[in-house]
This record gives sequence, structure tokens and C-alpha cells, in this order.
Amino acid sequence: MITQERLFLGGTWIRPSHPDLLPVVSPHDRTVLGLVAQALPAEIDQAVVTARAAFDEGPWPGTPRAARLAVLRRVDGLRSVLADEMARLESAESGVPLRFTRTRLALMDDPGPDAHRIPVGVVAAIGASPRRLAEILAAGNTAVLLVAPERALSMNRLAGMLTEAGVPEGVVSILPSAAHEALIRPGGVVSASSPVDHDALIRHPGVDMVAFRGTAPAARRVAALAGEHLKRVTLDLHRMPTAILLPDADLTEVAPGLRALGTRVLAPSSRYDEVVDALAGMVSSLPVGDPLDDRTVVGPLARPDQQQRVLDQIRLGSGEGARLITGGTRIPYGLEAGNYVTPTLFAGVDPWMRVAHEDIDGPVLTVIAYPDEAHATRHGSSGSAGSNGSAGSNGSVWSKDAEHAREVAGHLHWDTVSINAAPEVPATPDFTLPQSIHS
Repeated sequence: MITQERLFLGGTWIRPSHPDLLPVVSPHDRTVLGLVAQALPAEIDQAVVTARAAFDEGPWPGTPRAARLAVLRRVDGLRSVLADEMARLESAESGVPLRFTRTRLALMDDPGPDAHRIPVGVVAAIGASPRRLAEILAAGNTAVLLVAPERALSMNRLAGMLTEAGVPEGVVSILPSAAHEALIRPGGVVSASSPVDHDALIRHPGVDMVAFRGTAPAARRVAALAGEHLKRVTLDLHRMPTAILLPDADLTEVAPGLRALGTRVLAPSSRYDEVVDALAGMVSSLPVGDPLDDRTVVGPLARPDQQQRVLDQIRLGSGEGARLITGGTRIPYGLEAGNYVTPTLFAGVDPWMRVAHEDIDGPVLTVIAYPDEAHATRHGSSGSAGSNGSAGSNGSVWSKDAEHAREVAGHLHWDTVSINAAPEVPATPDFTLPQSIHS
């Protein structure tokens, strides 16, 4: 078992003000993987003050962008040396199968042109991934990260690499927090009685921008808190993507492309039964199990409350009259000790059903019929079967005619649209200021 009794605050490992440690629990069998120090409001305040000083007085914001990117590439190099260890650690604590964590270790893509941009300042990053942290730092900002216990071990491992790679003192703090865990849970904390840790971070006068990754209910509270103080905010939401299958879609490509599940599918009425049959074969054959097994495609959900919410949504779908094709609420045999949900497919889903428009953060596919493309784009962009054009909405359009698929995509109010490919994550937010100089 891993025990981490100190907090990474501004590049230094400090003793927390409270001795109690947060347990990091395996989603596979609910055993304790490790114990980590937790940040309370005192540490959050200290981290923001440190980040403020590092931004106002330190070298990082004024460092040439090319030099900042070189530091972050050194972090990538350190992670690549320990690639298997890092991937296994993330899979063990989060439940994401190893085949996926191994492919997303790189922090940096092509950074694009070296345009002159002004960093925002101190960014409060709640639930940010390592890649999002790299984007924040590449722009010249300093950062205070609030992380959930189920990401604490891997993020603390990253912290040491940041220092080793040359990130200056004060630039980054990585703070595990139980309050953050409550904030990002599906159906997250939205009442005034929620824990104060994330409130203190968002409201802190030293914070210039808030970057949030989590569920829509929690995002509403984050946006409201940031709005009270007119802070910049970016929301990276756990939205259920939508896949629109046009009448000529190649189902031999569609089914493998939707193996990640957690997707609502809009299928043409003329091919509806054919689509359902193809997806049923794919869903029922997916290997479910230990995320550390190379064969696993569907691992456990991160937390028991997330598992329970998905199971409740499956029960709701059946109760509303959706037709359960495969899966359901029975936990996969031999995996009852973990946070598992059997991959599930619903057909006969009407747009008014809650399973058609609520985000399901688990291995569930819902198939909705549409009579023509106008209905498909309307349902895809509206609250009846999509995300109402709101933050974090994304999806895919499938057709043998890629040009026509792009035309259809142009009518969708989504952040990101993939053509004949699995939905991708939304584009990188802008962590710089749009400065205009007039003379």
C-alpha cells in the first residue's frame, strides 16, 4: 500500500495541518490502494498565495513559450520512462482499463504557432487531467489543482516529475481533497451546505480563472461561484456524446467506433433494427473486468456512488418503457466486489425519456430512431436527445459520404464533432488573455 503523508504545495512537500489521511480505494475490489494527505482551507489559501507570488514575481510567466514547452516535454520524457508504472497506477485507482491509460500518457500535442499571448494568471483547476495542467502551464500561468482521492496517487507521482523537469518553485500545487470528491460526483453537491474547500478556492481573491472538469450539476455551482466574482471560467464536462448514424453509415465501422460506450445513438428508422442488432452484438461481447488486465475493454466505475447512479438510470429506463436488449442491473459474475456495471443497450427509446437526454456516466448505449435528417440534427442539438448546445457537448456523424457528414455536422450545436470516428474530447480552452493594443 502506498502512503503519502505530505502535500505538494508550490513545488515543496509539506506536512498538512490535519493528520488524517484520505483513503484511495480500488474500484475493482474496494480494497485500499493507498493513503494520501488531504488539503483543508488553510492549505488551499497557502497554495493560492504561493501561486500568486510565483505569477507576479517569479520567472515562469516571462519565460519564453518555447522554453516553457521544453520543460513540459521533459516531464513527458520522465513519464515515458515510467510509462507502464504510470498507466498501471492510473488504471488501478480510476478503473480506466490499461489499454486506454497507456495511450494517453503524453502531456503535449503539437502546440501550434508561437503567437504572443498574455497568460491569465493563477488558475484554480478542479478535477483537471495532467494534459489540462500542461495546457495551463504552457500558457504561462500558475496553477492550484484540487484532485479527487481516486486520482491522487497518479497526480502526486506527476508532482515529483514537475519539479525534476524544472518547473519553478511556486508554480504548481496539487491538493487531494474530499470536498473535491463531493463536488464532482454525478448529481454533485449543489446546495449551499456543500463542503467549503472548493468554494474557498474558487472565491479566493488571488485566483484569476477557474478550470473545472466534472459533471453538469457540479459545473453549475462552479460557474455560479465564479460568476459572483466575475472570474473567467472554463467547463470540461462529463457529457454523454451523441452519435448520428446517417442512412448509408457502415455498421462494420460504427460498432467498433462506439466500444467506449456511454453514448446515445440516433439511428434512421429505415435501418433501426439492423443498427440495434449490430450494436447488441458488440455490447454483449465486450470484455469486462480488472482494469489492469490487457484484455479488458470495460472496467469498473471510479466510485460506488457512480455505480449506483448508473444502475438507477438503467432501472429508470426500463421503467419508462425502453426495451432492454442486453445488460441490465445484474453485476457481472465474479466482479460483485467492485464498482462494475454490465454493458447495457436500450432500444425503443423515445426522445422524451430521461435516458434519452440525461447524461449517463457509465457503459450504456441508448438507440433513438429518427425519420429524416432534419429530425436527427434537431434531436442531436436539442435537449430531447443531446446536450442542448451547452458546454462540453460533443458527438460524431457516421456516413460513407464524408462530405455530406460534414454538412450535417454544420447544423449541430456541439463543441466538437467527429466524422466516422469515436467522439473526441472538446478543444483546448484558451488560458491566455486576448490583448488588443491601440495607439
